[in-house]
Amino acid sequence: MKDTNSSHQLITKSEKILTQTPVKLIKQYKSLISESALSTLFKNQDMVDTINSFYENDLNISQTSKKCFMHRNTLIYRLNKIENITGLNIKKFEQALILKLIILYSNK
Repeated sequence: MKDTNSSHQLITKSEKILTQTPVKLIKQYKSLISESALSTLFKNQDMVDTINSFYENDLNISQTSKKCFMHRNTLIYRLNKIENITGLNIKKFEQALILKLIILYSNK
């Protein structure tokens, strides 16, 4: 059985490490996406929830769709819509990491 407390601590530590990424690098990543695209994304709570769930489920489409009680194709549609808005395909780890850094930086 998975220890949710230690899992939560790991996530917290990971986010702390990510927030310590050099600001210059994060600004460079953030410049890849227009402010209007970020605004569009953050205004849509379904998209924000989808992104967060996708990250929480380790970028696993099947697991995320089950946890969100959503059809797999609906999730794929939303992920493609996120890609159309941001230009980042968060199904790919590196691009998901870039968006995660942008989100963490935007929340500061």
